Amino acid sequence: MTTDLHQLIRHALIEDIGHVDVTTACCVDKTLMGCGRILAKSDLVLSGIDLVPVVFDELKSLISYTPHVQMDFFCDNQAILCKNTLIAQIVGPFYILLQAERVLLNLLMHLSGIATLTHQAQTQIKHTKTRVLDTRKTLPGLRYLQKRAVLHGGGLNHRFNLSDGILIKDNHIQACGGSISLAIQRALSSSASHHLHKIECEISHLAQIEEAIAAGAHVLLLDNMNTDTLTQAVAQINGRVKTEASGNMTIARLKEVAETGVDFISMGALTHSAGASDISMKISPH
Repeated sequence: MTTDLHQLIRHALIEDIGHVDVTTACCVDKTLMGCGRILAKSDLVLSGIDLVPVVFDELKSLISYTPHVQMDFFCDNQAILCKNTLIAQIVGPFYILLQAERVLLNLLMHLSGIATLTHQAQTQIKHTKTRVLDTRKTLPGLRYLQKRAVLHGGGLNHRFNLSDGILIKDNHIQACGGSISLAIQRALSSSASHHLHKIECEISHLAQIEEAIAAGAHVLLLDNMNTDTLTQAVAQINGRVKTEASGNMTIARLKEVAETGVDFISMGALTHSAGASDISMKISPH
């Protein structure tokens, strides 16, 4: 687990607790022990369960408690769970469980929501060769966790950041005077790209395909094309380069897009529009 991730969780705890949890301080005896049971309240794909110990480590550092917290985990990341499945059980001081609860659940619910949506997406197209990709449309500071959740759901990661791959889009092409060839030539000859093996180029019209392939593109991003145009594009490309369909992709449209024969479908919705999975932690005296 990276230092940045520990810092992220620490900041989340500080944000949630403030200077003191006044309700717990008023109502809960510090000697009272509790048992927290983390439950899946809906069908879901689990992501983020390994963050639970980090939450308690950072909370211990933050408020300097000494009692031991016992954690038992019954499910791992990537697990496909049915409603009412017991995910984990945590025994420790009641007040500690209360102060960890919201941050712990926020992470689990959000990340499992992404994994669950990704699983639904990939299931829609499992009869094809096509794989679902994420994008960089992630929440600031949470990209690593969100992209990892996509992997837990059975999808694939696109670039992690701008240094991770060359993707020539319409704005880059405009900066090269509207020339796809010039943009690709610059990418191929640049010292900035010497460690990268593939160049992807956005295509919005069938007429641009041959120019991009001739210039040396390895992957074509077929952007905002309807299904008929995608079918024509895949036939014209005929396996010479890899293909990625993109642009306002929805679960309902995935099947027909995958059946055009594209290699990948990228979906920003996997990370920016996934709903939270329903997960709860019920705490009782122990």
